[in-house]
Amino acid sequence: MNIPVSFQATLTEATIMFDKTLDGDVARLLASTGKTLSIAETVTGGLLATRLTQAEDSRAYFLGGIVCESVLIQLRLCHVSVATLKQYGAASVHTAKEMAKGVRDLMKSDMAIAVVGSVESPSSDTHVGTVYMALVNQSSLERAEARQVVGDRDTIRHQCVQTALFVLRQWLDMDVQSIYEQKKEITLDE
Repeated sequence: MNIPVSFQATLTEATIMFDKTLDGDVARLLASTGKTLSIAETVTGGLLATRLTQAEDSRAYFLGGIVCESVLIQLRLCHVSVATLKQYGAASVHTAKEMAKGVRDLMKSDMAIAVVGSVESPSSDTHVGTVYMALVNQSSLERAEARQVVGDRDTIRHQCVQTALFVLRQWLDMDVQSIYEQKKEITLDE
């Protein structure tokens, strides 16, 4: 599939985002850290879960996901507050953060990522192609960001998945580097 690079990002980032090794990198990094992952997704409709389960050993690190096509599911399963939905809407960085924390707590995973946005709803407060992602871990460290993606429904959904995998790989790379540095310090202290 030929997906045009048509979102706001640097050329280097765009090149990385369409790298076919993202799935493998994320799988390898999750396996090497022993961390578990859960997800909540709206705009991607289950595509992120599909990509994360491509590796044979994905059960070792991927606990599961929730596709939240309904605001009721965001409320009931991901524990997004009514106040957040009223103030910011179903597609916002605030909603993504609460969804990530909610699915992490529900599935008792080490980390969680949530992806929300708008692919076609002109009645929404969010512009079509605006995507929000949040990544949280057990320490409540979080990363959240908004992206603008241009294209038709499928293009937006696939670019969202690529972006989520890219963000996840960056986070895991930092985690692996931190573990390496801690081991290096212990070795030097001995």
